[in-house]
Amino acid sequence: MFLAIFFEMKGNLEKKIMRKTMRKIGMMTIFFCLIAMMAVGCKKEEKEEVKKEKGKTYEFFYDKLPKSDQKVSDEENEKIKRGVENWAKYVMLVDSSVSKQNRKTIDNSFYQSIVDDKQREKVKKDRKTFYKDSEVQVQSAEAKIESAYATEY
Repeated sequence: MFLAIFFEMKGNLEKKIMRKTMRKIGMMTIFFCLIAMMAVGCKKEEKEEVKKEKGKTYEFFYDKLPKSDQKVSDEENEKIKRGVENWAKYVMLVDSSVSKQNRKTIDNSFYQSIVDDKQREKVKKDRKTFYKDSEVQVQSAEAKIESAYATEY
């Protein structure tokens, strides 16, 4: 009878130890899974943000225009060239003779045409350095049109 009680107690003790061990293993597994999911989830979000930042593209209206294989005439090409040169001369390149008020207006409109924040700040910094303590006179601006194609919009 003593042996029966001993083996019964031993069996109950083993069951208790086994239950505690299984609970510990289960809790550790759940804890490990939660930590792993958080770690993987954080990395994925960070990667997506970095990927979005690196592959940042902006949509412009001319990207959506239907393309054609028809090149523009030399006359049209010359008009485009003059337009780009005038824009550069009066927006990108500003004489020192222009009043501060007009210059500020021109600069603001130019900065608004730059989509990327980092590029805009770089251009602002470069322009401040260029115009600081110097007399600027714009004689001419020259553009070169590599190719131009007709489109409908």
